[in-house]
Amino acid sequence: MVKERKVKKVNAEVYHKRRLRALLITLSVLILLLVNSVFNDWRQILNNRELKTELTAKYDDLLEEEKRLSSEVTKLQDLDYILLYAREKYGYSKDGELIIQIYPEGE
Repeated sequence: MVKERKVKKVNAEVYHKRRLRALLITLSVLILLLVNSVFNDWRQILNNRELKTELTAKYDDLLEEEKRLSSEVTKLQDLDYILLYAREKYGYSKDGELIIQIYPEGE
């Protein structure tokens, strides 16, 4: 009977150690998963910040281009500007007008 108690006590200790070991392994795996998840989240946050910076710069460039194009549209609604633009860009002239083009050296 004393021997049976010792055997039961030893079996209980072994069971307790196995259970504790399983609990520690499970806890370690959960901690690793949590650390991995947090690391991935931080990496995604940093990537999103970089992307936001790039997109903000592109947005600012597009706003500047929109202002330039809007100004060009406004100017192109003026007949005098259209005539001036056609003369400079395409070499058009009025009747009886002589156009002389001067090219820089090297061209």
